[in-house]
Amino acid sequence: MCSSAELVFVSHVIDPCHFYIRKYSQIKDAKVLEKKVNEFCNRSSHLDPSDILELGARIFVSSIKNGMWCRGTITELIPIEGRNTRKPCSPTRLFVHEVALIQIFMVDFGNSEVLIVTGVVDTHVRPEHSAKQHIALNDLCLVLRKSEPYTEGLLKDIQPLAQPCSLKDIVPQNSNEGWEEEAKVEFLKMVNNKAVSMKVFREEDGVLIVDLQKPPPNKISSDMPVSLRDALVFMELAKFKSQSLRSHFEKNTTLHYHPPILPKEMTDVSVTVCHINSPGDFYLQLIEGLDILFLLKTIEEFYKSEDGENLEILCPVQDQACVAKFEDGIWYRAKVIELNHWESCWKSCIDRTKQQKLIIQKPVNSSLMLTVCLSHAILIVKVQIKGLPGHQEVEVKYVDFGNTAKITIKDVRKIKDEFLNAPEKAIKCKLAYIEPYKRTMQWSKEAKEKFEEKAQDKFMTCSVIKILEDNVLLVELFDSLGAPEMTTTSINDQLVKEGLASYEIGYILKDNSQKHIEVWDPSPEEIISNEVHNLNPVSAKSLPNENFQSLYNKELPVHICNVISPEKIYVQWLLTENLLNSLEEKMIAAYENSKWEPVKWENDMHCAVKIQDKNQWRRGQIIRMVTDTLVEVLLYDVGVELVVNVDCLRKLEENLKTMGRLSLECSLVDIRPAGGSDKWTATACDCLSLYLTGAVATIILQVDSEENNTTWPLPVKIFCRDEKGERVDVSKYLIKKGLALRERRINNLDNSHSLSEKSLEVPLEQEDSVVTNCIKTNFDPDKKTADIISEQKVSEFQEKILEPRTTRGYKPPAIPNMNVFEATVSCVGDDGTIFVVPKLSEFELIKMTNEIQSNLKCLGLLEPYFWKKGEACAVRGSDTLWYRGKVMEVVGGAVRVQYLDHGFTEKIPQCHLYPILLYPDIPQFCIPCQLHNTTPVGNVWQPDAIEVLQQLLSKRQVDIHIMELPKNPWEKLSIHLYFDGMSLSYFMAYYKYCTSEHTEEMLKEKPRSDHDKKYEEEQWEIRFEELLSAETDTPLLPPYLSSSLPSPGELYAVQVKHVVSPNEVYICLDSIETSNQSNQHSDTDDSGVSGESESESLDEALQRVNKKVEALPPLTDFRTEMPCLAEYDDGLWYRAKIVAIKEFNPLSILVQFVDYGSTAKLTLNRLCQIPSHLMRYPARAIKVLLAGFKPPLRDLGETRIPYCPKWSMEALWAMIDCLQGKQLYAVSMAPAPEQIVTLYDDEQHPVHMPLVEMGLADKDE
Repeated sequence: MCSSAELVFVSHVIDPCHFYIRKYSQIKDAKVLEKKVNEFCNRSSHLDPSDILELGARIFVSSIKNGMWCRGTITELIPIEGRNTRKPCSPTRLFVHEVALIQIFMVDFGNSEVLIVTGVVDTHVRPEHSAKQHIALNDLCLVLRKSEPYTEGLLKDIQPLAQPCSLKDIVPQNSNEGWEEEAKVEFLKMVNNKAVSMKVFREEDGVLIVDLQKPPPNKISSDMPVSLRDALVFMELAKFKSQSLRSHFEKNTTLHYHPPILPKEMTDVSVTVCHINSPGDFYLQLIEGLDILFLLKTIEEFYKSEDGENLEILCPVQDQACVAKFEDGIWYRAKVIELNHWESCWKSCIDRTKQQKLIIQKPVNSSLMLTVCLSHAILIVKVQIKGLPGHQEVEVKYVDFGNTAKITIKDVRKIKDEFLNAPEKAIKCKLAYIEPYKRTMQWSKEAKEKFEEKAQDKFMTCSVIKILEDNVLLVELFDSLGAPEMTTTSINDQLVKEGLASYEIGYILKDNSQKHIEVWDPSPEEIISNEVHNLNPVSAKSLPNENFQSLYNKELPVHICNVISPEKIYVQWLLTENLLNSLEEKMIAAYENSKWEPVKWENDMHCAVKIQDKNQWRRGQIIRMVTDTLVEVLLYDVGVELVVNVDCLRKLEENLKTMGRLSLECSLVDIRPAGGSDKWTATACDCLSLYLTGAVATIILQVDSEENNTTWPLPVKIFCRDEKGERVDVSKYLIKKGLALRERRINNLDNSHSLSEKSLEVPLEQEDSVVTNCIKTNFDPDKKTADIISEQKVSEFQEKILEPRTTRGYKPPAIPNMNVFEATVSCVGDDGTIFVVPKLSEFELIKMTNEIQSNLKCLGLLEPYFWKKGEACAVRGSDTLWYRGKVMEVVGGAVRVQYLDHGFTEKIPQCHLYPILLYPDIPQFCIPCQLHNTTPVGNVWQPDAIEVLQQLLSKRQVDIHIMELPKNPWEKLSIHLYFDGMSLSYFMAYYKYCTSEHTEEMLKEKPRSDHDKKYEEEQWEIRFEELLSAETDTPLLPPYLSSSLPSPGELYAVQVKHVVSPNEVYICLDSIETSNQSNQHSDTDDSGVSGESESESLDEALQRVNKKVEALPPLTDFRTEMPCLAEYDDGLWYRAKIVAIKEFNPLSILVQFVDYGSTAKLTLNRLCQIPSHLMRYPARAIKVLLAGFKPPLRDLGETRIPYCPKWSMEALWAMIDCLQGKQLYAVSMAPAPEQIVTLYDDEQHPVHMPLVEMGLADKDE
C-alpha cells in the first residue's frame, strides 16, 4: 500500500536492496537518545572481565564510524580458543575475558562494527570482518557498557531509529555476480549527508520497499535525482525486474494503431488540413462524422482524472502506441518515433566503436564526458544528459493530427484498449503536379507559410489523384468556402501562380473553365442570409419551405452555442467557424477605435454590440428598450440575449449586413413540459443548458407533413454523445430525467374544462409500468406498460382524462393475527403515538418501495392544485424517493403529509406531492399504537417524555403484546411493549412520565413462555458447569500491598513512572529499583541461570512468568480492583488491576499497571489470572500530588488536557521535559491518604520552577 513521501536520511548502505534510513522527523528523538546514552555511559563503570556477553543482548558501544556511544545488539561472538568458524554447538554466552572477536549491530544507524582483541591469531578474522568497520583493542571493557534494566526503562519509549529498506523492483545489472561496488559508491554519492524524500510502496518481513526521490523544492534544496532507482538503472548499474522479460517479449507486446482509412483514387472528399510541414508533406483528416471529437473528449476526460501511477511507461519502445500530453495540457493519441537523445548518442558511439575499433568509456552520471581513444589522438565527445528516467525525452507523433513533439517520459501514458481500436485519423499527403520553385531540393519558407495561410485548419475539398507507397496520398486541394456558383480555387495552381512552386515536367495545364463545375445545394450561410431580417424571438415565422428542403432528414453537424429552453436552442453550423472568426476580425477593425454617437434606438434595429468582459464586438438586433439607457439585444451570430448600456452600441455598417446570420434558432420536437404546465421549468432549462451548451452535436430537421412551410424556430431532433460515447437522443434524455413528457397526439379534446377538473397525468416511458387513470394508478409488476396501453381505446383514454378526481384512499393497517409479535418501531409521533412495522411485513415493504422507485419517474406536481385533508398522494421525500402518503393539513403554500408506511409527518412544498394512488390494494404497513391503561402526566405526553420515547425506541426491535383491538381500523392499537425484556409502561412510570390504572397488569419484565423457561434452564446448566471448571475458576485475591513513603521532611530518591497532569504523577522509590537490580545480580550463578528464591526480585519473577504466560488461565472475574496480569504494548506481561469495564461488544476492560501507574483499555485475550506469588510484592507506583505550584490564573494555551482542562497541553509537555532523564528527589509534605510531595532535581531545585518561569503555572504559597 503506497504512502505519502517522507523526508529521511540514509544512515548506512550495504547495497541498493539493503540499506538503512533514519526519519527526518526523529531528529529530536535522536538528540535526546544521544544525550541519555552519553550520560549513562560516562557515568557507569566499565565492564568487568567476569561479566557475561550473550548473543542478541543489548549493549552500548563506543562506535568508530558514528563517533559516539551507541545502542547495539551482539550478533557474533568468537572465543579465544575457538576456531575460524563457530560451530552450531558452540556457546552463545561468553565471559568478557573469553572473547576474541565481537560483532555489534548498531540499531540506530544500521551498520555493524567488529571489535578484535589485540594478539588474536589471524585465523579468527574472516574476510567479511575485514570488510566491515573494525578495530583492534587490548581491552574490550573500555569501549563496552552493559545495558541495565534501569537504562532500558529510560530508553524503552525510543524505538530503534534505523529502518531497513530496499529499492523497489530492481536487481543487479548482472544477476549472477551480484551488486558491484560501483553501485554502492554511486548510491552514496547521491544520498550521503542529505535529506531525501522516501516513497514507501509496501512492507515485506519488516523491510520497507521504497524509492528515494528528490525532495520538494520548498522543503530542502538538493541535487538528488528525481528517482534513485531510475538513476541506477539509467547508469546501467541496475535493471528493473521486468526489464529482461520486456526485452524478450518486446516485439510481441508492442501495441500499434490501425492504419488510417484511405479514400479511393480519383474521388473527391471533404477534408480539413490538420498539420503542415511543407506542400510536399502535410496531414489531413476526413470530415466523416463526429467520432473523432467524441474520441478526443473521452481520452482527455479519462487521462485528466487518472492518477497515472498504473499507466506510466518506464522504458518506451520504438513505434509504441501511447497517449501523450501536448503543450496545451491536453492528452492525445500518439506513438513513439524516437527515443531520448542520450540513447541515440550512446548507440551512435557504440556503432562508431564497432566500425573504427575505438575504445569508449562507459558513462557514470548525468553530466558526463564520452572519451573515445584513437591510437594517435583522443576524441572527446561531450554529452549533456537532459534528465534521468522520468525526465528523459522521447519524440512522439500525434497520430490523429500528424505533428510531432519532444516531451518528457512523465507526459507519456499507456493507451487503453478502447482507445486503440479506432484507426489513425491523420493521413499523410503530398500536393500533386507541383514541386519546389525552379526545381530546388526543398520547399521555401515562403511556400510553406502561404500554404499554411490557405489551408491550415480549414475545410477543403480534396481530389485524390493517386495513392503512393507507404499510404501517402497524391492530392489536389480546392477551397470549398467559395460561393456555390463560383469556380473553386485549386491550392496547387495558386502556389504556382504566386511563384512559390512549379509544375512538374510533363504536366499539361488543364482548362480551368471546365474544371470542377458542379451544381451546389444552397449553403447553410446562404439559407441563413435569406432569413427574414425582422426576426422577433417571440413570434413564430414561416420560411420558404424550399430553403431547407434539401436539408430535411439529414444528419447535420452543429455546435450548440446557447440554450435558453428546450424550445429555444441556438446552434451554429460547424462550417461557419471560419466565417465567424473572419467576421470578428472585420468587426474589430471597424469599431475598435470608434466613438459613441447618440442614436435613437428602436426595436428590431441592427447594431454592433461591444461585449465588455470579453473585449469583443458582435452583430446584434434590438429586442426591446428596457430604459432610456439600457436595451435588450440579441447577438444573432451566437444566439445570446443580454441587456447592455447604449454606450456599447454602434450603427451596423452596411457591408457587415451582407453576411447572413450565423446561428439558427431551433426547438426540440415531440416533447412538452412535465407536470401539466405549458411552460418549461427552470430545472429543465438548467439541465438542458448544462448538458448541451458548448457541445458538438448532430441535428435532424423535422417537417410537418400537414403544412407546406417550415415553422420558426426550426423543429429539430438533437443527438449527441454521453460520457460513455453512446449516441443519445436529447428529447428522450429529458423524458428519462422526468423533465419532459412525450407530446400527446390527441388534438380533439375539449379545452373548456377548468384546470381543477383535468386529470393529472403521470409521464409514461417505454419501460414504465404506470397507467394513468384519473388520479389513481394500479401497478402490476408482471404486466408491461405497452401491453396495458394497447388494451385501451383512444376514446376510453379521452374519457378518463376528463374524469373528475376521486377521493379514494388507502386501506387501514393489517394487524397480525396473533397476540404477540415482533416489530420495529419506525417512529414516535409528536402526540406519543408509537408506529411499529411487524417484522413479518418488512420484506414486503422494502419490495413495494423499490417497485415504486422503478415505476414512478416524474417530478412533483408543478401546476396549481387544490389539496384536501385526508387525500391520498405520493410524497417525494428528502432522500428523493417516492412514498405513499396522506394529506394531514394544508398550510399556506405547504402541505403537512404523513408517510403512511412509516408513520412520521412532515411539512413539505406542494411541488413534492403528486395526486396518485400507489398500490391501493395493499394495506398500510405501519400500525399506530398506544400503551394500554397508561395515562401520561397531564393526560398528554409532555415534550420531555416524547424525547425519551424517540431516543429509546426509534428503529428498535421490540415485542408487542396486543391487549385491545381498536373499534375503528384507523385508530390506535392498545398494546404492552417490551424492549430488551423491559416493559415500556413500567420504564415510563418508574421515571414519573406516566401512571398506570392497573398496576397488576403491567409487568416489569416480559412474560416468558414455557419454551423460553425451558431454554433458559438449559442454558443456565451449561453456564454453571463452565463456571465450575478449573480453567474459569478465578481465585479471590486481596488487593495489592501499598508502598509507603518515608516520613515528612525526609529527602529520598524517586523515579517518575507516569504523568497524569503537571501536578499529579506516579512515582516509585529509587531504593526499590536499586534493590531489585542488586538482587538480580546476586542471584545469578556462574552459569548465568537464575532460580526462584525467597530473595527473588519482582523483575525476576515477572521475567520467569513471561516465559510461561501461555499456561496461565484466562481472567473470568472482572470486579473492580481485581488483580491480574495484563499485556503491555511491548508484548510483555505486567501486574495490573481492573478499573472498569469500558465496552461490552466486544468486551474491553480498562486496567491500571500498578507498578507504573499508566492505564490501558485491553481486550480479554490480553488479560490473564495473576500467580499468587506475585501478590507478595507491594505495588511500586504511588500516586502523589506535587506541591509548590498550581494552574495559572491566565493561561493562553488553546489546547487543554481533555480529562484535566485546568491545565494546558503545553504545560504537560513542559513538565515531562522537566522530569525526563533526570535524577529526582522528593520530600513528603502530607501523609496518606492524599500523598503530597515536592520534587527536586539533582541540584536540589524544584522541578516545577521552569513552568512558573514560562508562565504555564503559578506559585502556590
